[in-house]
Amino acid sequence: MRKLHYPFVPRSTAYLREGQFWHIPLSDSSFACGRVLQFDLRNGKRHSRLFLAGLLDWHAMQLPTVESIAGSALLRQGLAHIQTVAWNNGAILGHRPLEADGLEPFLELSEWPHPGCKLLKGFDTLRQATLRERKTLYVQSGWGNEFIKLLAEEYFVEKTPPRRKLPWEEYLELKADTAQRY
Repeated sequence: MRKLHYPFVPRSTAYLREGQFWHIPLSDSSFACGRVLQFDLRNGKRHSRLFLAGLLDWHAMQLPTVESIAGSALLRQGLAHIQTVAWNNGAILGHRPLEADGLEPFLELSEWPHPGCKLLKGFDTLRQATLRERKTLYVQSGWGNEFIKLLAEEYFVEKTPPRRKLPWEEYLELKADTAQRY
């Protein structure tokens, strides 16, 4: 494997490694931190543009370092295009093994909760989701290039973390709304 020199702006996933992190410059001149969580290896080959990105519970006035992000929890995750890093004026700054912080992809649903939806852990399909999982887990999301920065702005600058509704809650609200109309 080729020795990597940091920082660098990736053009494909070829030189990315699980655990690498990048800075996300915010509007108040502070920084958030993104993390490479997993790669799409379906079809036996790494997807050259798509990866599972994570937003860490980390915020500072200086760039993230291997030491400063130690122990930071994962706030959110989503499927991201490689352009996400450059689009937000970031660069891969270093590597810290995910295991060192006890990080791994969240369990999620493959789609809107119904009896046929699957339980996912990042890109890995584990099995069919149980009723309990369909009621308590979020659906896996794909992120636009700027989405991780918008999330970081809400969490750390505006200090108003977005309230996420579980798909099951949305379903019950829609059902109640529909019943009231008819």
